[in-house]
Amino acid sequence: MGLQSIVEDFRLAILTLLGACAVFGLFPFAIYRLLAGDYLIGILDALIVFIIAGGVAHAWWSGRVELGARLIVCVTCSGGLLMALLHGDGGLFWLYVVFVANFCLVRARLAVALTAGTIAVLLLVGTPFESDLHAWAFVTTSSMVCAFILIFVKQAERQQRRLREFATRDPLTGVGNRRTMEEELQIAIAAKERDEAGYGVIMFDLDHFKRINDRFGHDEGDRLLIKVCEIVRRRSRRNDRLFRFGGEEFVVLLSGIDVHGLYVAAEQLRQSLEDELKDVADGVTASFGAALLQPKETQDEWLRRADRALYRAKASGRNRVALAECSRKRAVISNTDGSPS
Repeated sequence: MGLQSIVEDFRLAILTLLGACAVFGLFPFAIYRLLAGDYLIGILDALIVFIIAGGVAHAWWSGRVELGARLIVCVTCSGGLLMALLHGDGGLFWLYVVFVANFCLVRARLAVALTAGTIAVLLLVGTPFESDLHAWAFVTTSSMVCAFILIFVKQAERQQRRLREFATRDPLTGVGNRRTMEEELQIAIAAKERDEAGYGVIMFDLDHFKRINDRFGHDEGDRLLIKVCEIVRRRSRRNDRLFRFGGEEFVVLLSGIDVHGLYVAAEQLRQSLEDELKDVADGVTASFGAALLQPKETQDEWLRRADRALYRAKASGRNRVALAECSRKRAVISNTDGSPS
């Protein structure tokens, strides 16, 4: 994990900030109290710092932010509670930081449970408060802080999800974009090298799409692209992935498949588009090129074979499937009735 991870992961950023605050903010207090002879509080402060630092280090080293975050919020709540019980009024100030960290690091339910439990214990014991008015003021202010930070965190998470969708999905059709496709293809290639799994790509584009835009307008063309994606996703398996490659060209990534299954899948998609779009713009069809991933093949080589197969399908009359079996074999082209030719 690098510095870019802090930008992309909100919880990791908060976790790192909390670790820095513990080391540079809380640790000097631990040293001061140890030097002043307040050994119990000093050791407690130092222990909290070491556990927080360890949790942050674990999150960075393993990438498991959730586990480190849960450990840290449990420790900080327990430590903050003990600080308030042992140190009185001065220990209450640290609890505001603890409560804010709770809502930033873990899910809202756990944060509410930890925060409410900490406050309940303080109210039951009562020793940190000078009076009932003091206790009521602490409960009110801490509840307001928690409410504000919860709203902020929820909004930040919502915006982060939207940014992630913008970065990975095509804004018109909602399917994966080219960047996401390239990442998924690399994952498939790595999986192929590990366990010889079968992966295939189906590349297709709509026949004479420019005529549709010219005759019916770009708005109608956009609606057609959306409808095509809906049909393909509905006719694909749950684990198949659809991406917009560019313009009216799309790519489907299929896993756990062989050459025959890849051909059948492409032919079924071709037939589905022909059947369901026969009443749209005087009938819309698509041409398909498919390629099964070969051993030691790169992403560019894989896509290039599929693209050449697509070109053959279009050159053979369109509304057809061309299957490139491997880089050294001639592509197999099907007729519109689904039979190879």
